Amino acid sequence: MANEIGVNCQSSRSSLRHAASWKPAALVVILLACLAAYGLHVVFRRTIITNAGLTPSDGSLDFGEVWENKDFRWSFSIANPTDKDAAIEGFAQSCNCTTVKPSSCTIPAGGAYPIEMAIDLTKGSRLDEESRVREFSVHIVPRIKDGLPVQEGWRIHGKVRQPFRVRPAVLELGELLSGNESKPRSAEIECDPSLKELTVAADGGFASVSLFRSEHTSNVYRLEVRANPSIPGGAVRFAVSIGATSTSGESVRAFLPVIGQVLEDIYVLPDALNFGARSLRETVEETVVLRSRKGRQFTVSGMMLESAELSVTPYKARAQEGQAFLVRQRISKLDHQRNELRFLILSDDGAVSKEIVLPVIYHGIDQNQHASTR
Repeated sequence: MANEIGVNCQSSRSSLRHAASWKPAALVVILLACLAAYGLHVVFRRTIITNAGLTPSDGSLDFGEVWENKDFRWSFSIANPTDKDAAIEGFAQSCNCTTVKPSSCTIPAGGAYPIEMAIDLTKGSRLDEESRVREFSVHIVPRIKDGLPVQEGWRIHGKVRQPFRVRPAVLELGELLSGNESKPRSAEIECDPSLKELTVAADGGFASVSLFRSEHTSNVYRLEVRANPSIPGGAVRFAVSIGATSTSGESVRAFLPVIGQVLEDIYVLPDALNFGARSLRETVEETVVLRSRKGRQFTVSGMMLESAELSVTPYKARAQEGQAFLVRQRISKLDHQRNELRFLILSDDGAVSKEIVLPVIYHGIDQNQHASTR
């Protein structure tokens, strides 16, 4: 029995030594497998980033240093050195400042195809930036038929030179009174020293513009913008175009945004009636007053009611504030409702005729229905 036990113990120790001797070999096998997998991953990744073998012509992705331009054009060729035709079904761009033409094409095996890009180089730029030159890049990625879903694409890049520095970068006109002459608003324009023949013009005839050279610096100007009195009421937004010519004869241009608000002479307070949630068959009322910002006399020559549930009567108790009216609305419909009341205005001198629209809003509810629900 003792011998048997001894033999078994010896056999067990032998088995353990045998298993232990395999551990280094197993580790080597696992390591080799990992290296092989990594190698395949590298090969696979290289396949992804090669854009299916398509390559742009040498140096064609760097457009150098150019003037800032909303419609900069850059062309280059894409070569296909492979033995298979490559069909590009479209391009993805890193920003909406770029268009690529053609949007799709087939590049034959061993051939090349010209690509033209239109780039808005003003994207992300401000007219009051301290630095005149900045880095610019955009990424385009081809979508290749039967190719891998992810490609590396190409980075088109260069430096952009700003032709003008303008302060402020946005010119605010403030609140203007319709029909009145307004005070001019000014901005400072500093031109690149290499530019000449500076010109300015207001888009759409919204304003008149004047340009005055600084007495102290030859490339600095004061721009004055005076809004046109005939601008209609409401929000105003236009641009002043600033142009010049470079020493090479290239025309450069920038646009100064101009914003403001034009107020009509005659207005109504409040500018809308919102009665909120009201019960069916209820009648609600509110007083509105029409006034002239210029203190002029005017006549309400008529009113147009969009709904038969609306009624309007003069309200003499507030006549000292302007022309006052009592507006009544009968709640006749459920849910959100919007009606309009139109005042027809005629100035006493007959020079002005206009329409003022007053929205009347309510939300009709059925109290009986609400009670039964509870």
